[in-house]
Amino acid sequence: MDRVSVVKVQGSVEKAVFKAVGLLEPLNLDLKQDSLILFKPNVCFHVNFSGAVVTDLRVVEAAIKYFKGLNCRMMIAETDNMTGSAEKRCASTGFIDLANKLNIPFINLSKDEKLENFPLTDDISIGLPKTALEADLIVNLPKMKTSAFSGPRFRKDLLITIAMKNVFGLIASGKKQKYHKVLDDVIILVNQLLKKQLVIVDGVIAMEGNGPIHGDPVNLNLIVAGLNPVSVDAVCCSIMGLNPQSCSYLKKASEKGMGEIDVSKVEIVGEPLNNVRMKFKCPEFDVRSLLRIVGKHLKYQFKPSRIRNV
Repeated sequence: MDRVSVVKVQGSVEKAVFKAVGLLEPLNLDLKQDSLILFKPNVCFHVNFSGAVVTDLRVVEAAIKYFKGLNCRMMIAETDNMTGSAEKRCASTGFIDLANKLNIPFINLSKDEKLENFPLTDDISIGLPKTALEADLIVNLPKMKTSAFSGPRFRKDLLITIAMKNVFGLIASGKKQKYHKVLDDVIILVNQLLKKQLVIVDGVIAMEGNGPIHGDPVNLNLIVAGLNPVSVDAVCCSIMGLNPQSCSYLKKASEKGMGEIDVSKVEIVGEPLNNVRMKFKCPEFDVRSLLRIVGKHLKYQFKPSRIRNV
């Protein structure tokens, strides 16, 4: 049975992260002194509107500190995307400074020397950096967000962008929008190809509505962790008041035996779900909501969005 921990942040983010991971022990990760640990935050944009767009730096720092004593090789990793280079996004949001502070490298995997290509259809293949494929552990550090935008397309059945979707960001190409017409299959394939994942979800300030960038912030103050990204995403859906079956790629992953999305069959440790569950606003797409997104983007330049408290 998959185990997922749910921990409230009460003052110290670091303590909450340590507790969430500790509740999963024994982790049985089989890490050695020369093992490579890749820390993959969600840095999808170069501006962190109201703290709800990219992974909280404190969560990433705590995750790195958790493994520091093992003397493994560690690095923070991102790739280019349609909004800009990994360096640009990670510099403006503080991740390169964090890497320097903790004396570990930051790596743009879009510049990885070796790529391995995996065909998906006759005309589509995905290129994954060898560094990501050879990593002994991916510490997957997503933000808890609703989402309905697949590139420029609106998809109501996308629903969320959390753990499974975050490693889609390991694809080397900066033009990831070309994969969005087969997004579910790409997300599933990437998750199947990685060796091991430890997921630590940043639910300190989550996002509801029209994510992954222009949704509304929610002061949730939670850390969710687990070793199976499918089950972690399902538990996050439940916390957000959403049905995991309504997320297309999550449902397909479950049908392939990749993880459990019936949360009654997942071992929940830490906070009971009934103590932390709330109803997130779902994504919506019409002219009014589109204008609201544009208006909010302009408004934020002068005043940040108001954060909804739980």
